[in-house]
Amino acid sequence: QSASASTNAEGQFSVEGLTPGEYLISASRSGYVNPRGIGASLPRQRVVVGPGQRIDDLKIRLAPGAIVSGRVTDGAGKPLRGVSVQAMKRSYRQGHSELADVSSVSTNDAGEYRMADLTRGEYYLRASYSHPPAPKKESDETYVPLYYPGTSDPAHAVPLTVREGEQLAGIDMHIAPVRTFNVKGRAMNGVTALPAKGSRVALVGDQGKLTFSPVQSATGATGTFEFRGIPPGSYILAAEQPATGPHGKALWARVAVQVSDVNVEDVEAVVSPG
Repeated sequence: QSASASTNAEGQFSVEGLTPGEYLISASRSGYVNPRGIGASLPRQRVVVGPGQRIDDLKIRLAPGAIVSGRVTDGAGKPLRGVSVQAMKRSYRQGHSELADVSSVSTNDAGEYRMADLTRGEYYLRASYSHPPAPKKESDETYVPLYYPGTSDPAHAVPLTVREGEQLAGIDMHIAPVRTFNVKGRAMNGVTALPAKGSRVALVGDQGKLTFSPVQSATGATGTFEFRGIPPGSYILAAEQPATGPHGKALWARVAVQVSDVNVEDVEAVVSPG
């Protein structure tokens, strides 16, 4: 059995005519959130109602949601429409830190965004330009997702502290093209100490949201590879040498790569059983 009621001006509610049994009482209201945080189920209480019994002391707490707003502009200060702005929270999975999406909105014609119904806590903002203007080819620049206050590397993002019912306005971000660099190296077989011919490589960044393919893969006799147009940031180079023969095993490598202000040379990915 289920039943519902609305609260009066004092927040009081009454549900009549229930048959005896066990019930879950929950509450929700626009503009209010569960004070326990994002991902928690609706605030609720478990009650057992006996024949003829009246329960009068139930209290359910809702917290006023916080609001974060601002504008997204390009390098010239012009507003950008249709930019996806995400609010993210730091969490841990299998011992590794990562940023998990909590809320997402898009900017309007004036480049403005507004995220409501946020619980208290620390949030990281990420702005992703879906359709950026194509930069000049000779400039070696590209548009990349931006983390508040202005970095393409989530490791350098600064969190915003949000309190219940707070309105944080003027959280602006400016998306401009950044210089890119090249990443070169070779894949080696850790078992034979020879070049890992035929290996597949990929460069992964922004917590897996960005994946780059090489312009020169490690399929040649020397096992060399090259990536071009890589923006500054922290990356993982993943390499795989497929199994050969009916009893062969695939070999793998995982190498951390940091791109800052120069081309990265001589990255060595040693594939091994895994």
